[in-house]
Amino acid sequence: MAKFKKAKKIAVENFAGTCDVLDMAANMNLEMDAASYKWHPHTVAAIRYVIQNKVEETLAGAVKIGNRGFVLPVAPVVEESCCECGHCTCGK
Repeated sequence: MAKFKKAKKIAVENFAGTCDVLDMAANMNLEMDAASYKWHPHTVAAIRYVIQNKVEETLAGAVKIGNRGFVLPVAPVVEESCCECGHCTCGK
């Protein structure tokens, strides 16, 4: 927020908290809200900045799948050992 000194913090938190991706619908909603509430351009820029960084953080651990987009890796399922040796599922 230091980068956008005239941004309204509450507006940034509220809008960015309800939006994960700045797609066309969210962008239109942002522009309409900015006009309705007469937000300073710093507020709009801060909202875009926060949402964009939220997406980049989410995709930081993602794996690209061809031209179709990204998939977030899922932690592998670890089966508990069936006995004290910790290596088998023998049922002892």
